[in-house]
Amino acid sequence: MKEKFEVVFTTSSTSEDIYGEILYDSQILCRLIKTDDEDEEVEIEFFFDQIVLERKAERRFPLREFMNVVHEVEGELIRWLKNINNAEKK
Repeated sequence: MKEKFEVVFTTSSTSEDIYGEILYDSQILCRLIKTDDEDEEVEIEFFFDQIVLERKAERRFPLREFMNVVHEVEGELIRWLKNINNAEKK
């Protein structure tokens, strides 16, 4: 089941925000947003009605697997922003 999850990391062209988008079965579920490396807070934005493919996508999966992916993305976003800011300070 975990192989159906995909993660795409990207940055915003209009701000310094970085995103980790979580897809399931090729459909976007949510986006985790990290805006500031001083604060450990990561926000989540859900996409309820956004369907990329014409077929009906499955939206039911084990909570534990989803939470594991969310925690992995959260940690990666925090590390990524800290590394970017540390490189800029040098």
